[in-house]
Amino acid sequence: THTHTHTHTHREREREREELVELVEVKNDHVIINQVYGGGANDGTPVSHSFIELYNPTDAEIDLSSYSLGYLSNGKNGAAAEEVKLPLDKKIPAHTSYLVRCEAQDASTPELIKYTVDTFDKEWSQTIDNKRYRLVLYRGETVEDAVSVNEGHVEGFALADGAISKQKSIRRTEFQDTDINRNDFETVDYREAASVSKYPRSLTDGEWGREPEVQTLSGEVAIRGNAIVGATLYADQKTNINEADEASLRYQWKADGTEVSGASGAFLVLGKALEGKKISVSVTSSVMEGNVDSGSQDSKCTDRAFNY
Repeated sequence: THTHTHTHTHREREREREELVELVEVKNDHVIINQVYGGGANDGTPVSHSFIELYNPTDAEIDLSSYSLGYLSNGKNGAAAEEVKLPLDKKIPAHTSYLVRCEAQDASTPELIKYTVDTFDKEWSQTIDNKRYRLVLYRGETVEDAVSVNEGHVEGFALADGAISKQKSIRRTEFQDTDINRNDFETVDYREAASVSKYPRSLTDGEWGREPEVQTLSGEVAIRGNAIVGATLYADQKTNINEADEASLRYQWKADGTEVSGASGAFLVLGKALEGKKISVSVTSSVMEGNVDSGSQDSKCTDRAFNY
């Protein structure tokens, strides 16, 4: 009876946990641990130093003077049996990284270094283990963010053994923080060329990671020229596109509302097949949303003239 009751309770807890997971809301309203690399002060590493990259995903500057990092590890290459803390400082602007450089790796294999941590915002002599650690970001005494690799559970289950090594970091996916770290982090192998786009950033790199706001194309476009067989019409656009982006414009000419095949430039040569049809043009841009249309007017054509 005792065993049955225990099993039933366990199943209820599992169901409750699943329900909670379904209600998780991704909130980018606080500083996050974006990437952690621990080389364990080993040789043969592709990165010069261990590092911790924080990121501010909010739209406001955040003062880090009340923040600290807490590190704990029972690993042999970065041991800290009791949590050690690093007070932080400076202000981190919106959508900007803050980089903590930790202890250097063994310098006996410099030919293997792919990335050198030479720009950073805070230095810490702490060695970050390459097999296991728990890292907590505190705001005062409050846990703002946390991640663990094979070192106890925080924000969901710890990342599994093998998620990191002296060649691999963990990096947050698209800045998401669901408090389920196994979903929120990916592994980056610094021996691979693709890792270049995932190198850590510091305050000096400025804002990054924000989706650019896409503007809407607006204004007007008028058709210029004589609407006569054999003549050329010109789409005279006066839109909000800047001069540097004018090459992104695409013109689609239409006859009686139907697209004219291959007519996607600013000029249209009027062939015999277009005689008697209402001509219009629509302008779009690859860097802006929406379109601007010339419109068309009802008209009667003569033997030679097009009307628009």
